[in-house]
Amino acid sequence: MDALAQSEKKFRILAENSPNAIFIDKKGKIVYANKKTEEITGYSREELYSPQFSFLNLVVPEEREKARKIYIELLTNGGTSLCECAIVDGHGGRKEILVNATVIPYEDEEAMLCIVTDITKIKETEKEVRKLNQYLESIIENANVWLDVLDEEGNIVIWNKAAEEISGYTKEEVVGHAKIWEWLYPDEEYRKKIFSKEMAMIKEGDVVENFETEIRAKDGKKKIISWHSKNLIDEEGRPIGLVALGIDITEMKQMQEKLMEHLKMASLGRLAAVVAHELNTPLANIAITAEYLASKIGEEHEEEIRIIKEEVKNASSIIKEILSFSRMGKIEWGEIDIKNVVESAIERVKKICDTNDIIIQNRVDSHKVLGDEQRLLQCFVNIIKNAVMAKDDKKDTHYVIIDLIEREKEEEVEIKIIDNGVGMDKNVQKDAMKPFFTTRPLGEGSGLGLFIANWIIKQHGGKISIESEKGKGTEVSILLHKVKK
Repeated sequence: MDALAQSEKKFRILAENSPNAIFIDKKGKIVYANKKTEEITGYSREELYSPQFSFLNLVVPEEREKARKIYIELLTNGGTSLCECAIVDGHGGRKEILVNATVIPYEDEEAMLCIVTDITKIKETEKEVRKLNQYLESIIENANVWLDVLDEEGNIVIWNKAAEEISGYTKEEVVGHAKIWEWLYPDEEYRKKIFSKEMAMIKEGDVVENFETEIRAKDGKKKIISWHSKNLIDEEGRPIGLVALGIDITEMKQMQEKLMEHLKMASLGRLAAVVAHELNTPLANIAITAEYLASKIGEEHEEEIRIIKEEVKNASSIIKEILSFSRMGKIEWGEIDIKNVVESAIERVKKICDTNDIIIQNRVDSHKVLGDEQRLLQCFVNIIKNAVMAKDDKKDTHYVIIDLIEREKEEEVEIKIIDNGVGMDKNVQKDAMKPFFTTRPLGEGSGLGLFIANWIIKQHGGKISIESEKGKGTEVSILLHKVKK
């Protein structure tokens, strides 16, 4: 008995100094409670020892039945249970507790030893951490810039909504692996260059700003992204990954290119106007002198005089084309029937070119497009004229076909100008729309026809493309915006 009393004394000393609440429950009544139990429950020991007091009644109503089942199961089967629950203390305050309950023998009967830890502050901290994480996740997810995080192997860890919208790939498709780099950068050499730079940043701790790359989005469109990246390090300063912010600057780049092209065209137009003006006077003098010489010299030099007149005429035609380009002002937008434009262009070409042995077929039916009628007319005149003049003398028949393809699901129409003429090789195609580039003999062309046509179509928000093969002919495709119905 002395040993048992000594053991109980030691237990009470330890219990009274424990940072946890410790109490013994026997048949639903508390028969022992330490000082910390008073503090956590808000009840004095006299109240705790009262026959009417039940610890289960402190448990909040929504969790009480669960606690009761655990209590009964422990008394029935014995053992130990660890559970969390919320209680309302004697002062009306809510507390979160962790209860470690064990069935023990007590005064020749089974009782339950409960060790209770107040985890209210821990739970509040966890709640604040969750709120903070949710807040950070919300910022990351709803940021209007592409944000991704990579681990040290280059695998995607975080992929926000803007990254999904810009790239077209969802987080479910990309998180957990590095396949995204093959999708965004399909060119292997380019991909290796980008990936090696990112890995170097992770290892060396580089900070990169305004690093531009061209990606291919899921829909196949190319986009230019400006990256701002910094590596992530652990508590010991070791690199563990990379965070990257990406801004889609595709539209900005396009605007810059358009502005530069506009400035270049404006400068070229002013230069062309000055040059044309300066050349007109001497050409007029040459023409007058040629007429005078023709009347004085007679038939002996008639051919030479004819050549002079012809060259003056060609030069004047080129100057007229240059002046026409330099005087282009703002686009006069309107609804235009493209069929009428093509018909007018064909008639004009027939007046300036010999088309007697050339078949010109207009298959374009009535379609409304948005644009400037006079500029589009000039564009089609230039292209149809080129097609007519591309005649291959080795072929019996030269034809020029103008056709239209309507794209039902898109807001564009495609007009094709097809000829079976001499065609162009790849090098000529590459330079075909550059200013003053021509393959014709000196004096037979200004080299501005396709250049001006391309510029006009770009002003209309459209596109010109050329497909050609030497000896087989050329197909020029023009995309224009339809009038919405």
